[in-house]
Amino acid sequence: MRYRYKLIENSDYIANSSGLFTMGHWLRDWLIHNGMPSHCVHSAGGGTNVDVALINPLPKTHNKILFIGMDFRRKGGFITYEAFKLLRESGENVELYVIGPSSNPIKSPVNGYHYIGQISFDEEAKYLNMCDIFCMPSYFEAYGLVFVEALTFGLPCIGRNRQEMPYFIKDGETGLLLKNDDPNELAHLMLRALHEKSFSENVLARREQYINDYSWDTVAKRIASVIR
Repeated sequence: MRYRYKLIENSDYIANSSGLFTMGHWLRDWLIHNGMPSHCVHSAGGGTNVDVALINPLPKTHNKILFIGMDFRRKGGFITYEAFKLLRESGENVELYVIGPSSNPIKSPVNGYHYIGQISFDEEAKYLNMCDIFCMPSYFEAYGLVFVEALTFGLPCIGRNRQEMPYFIKDGETGLLLKNDDPNELAHLMLRALHEKSFSENVLARREQYINDYSWDTVAKRIASVIR
């Protein structure tokens, strides 16, 4: 059966499809909201390819924040830095590690800021093992497997309360969601995630779930079950 709907009426390939697979729940909901019949859209998820042999957490210092994202602005890098800067100025001995951008996006940073740049995932593992929390309050994130990678390494996450991020992060349990575009609010969330022990405990308790749910084998099984 063929469906034509307002969102993609100019795309013959998609508009004439009898079914679609999306990685995320958010995109599935968005397509349905814009006219695609719900029984035609299926969320299959995505795999992280995390090598569990690289998971070797270092002793935690409860002051290290990790940001990973090539598109520093879209991924919320500047508000992350501003929140970190507020904490430093208030006397908090926090550190921020930035991985992803090809050049340092922060000129004349305050103490505690560490620009790492573009590195391999094996090298990223060093910082995932070393840091205490992961913070990426992205302005747009249709999926965002980097959150699952951080969670698998045991890091509570801070994201934004939009798109797929609430599906990855259980607000108040495995991390926190930024509600407003406010560095002061984000700074408060950083301190909570760094110092409330329950966050890391909840994340660690779900490690096997993250490994199993976000594997390509599991994705393939979801797709196969729908096709059958």
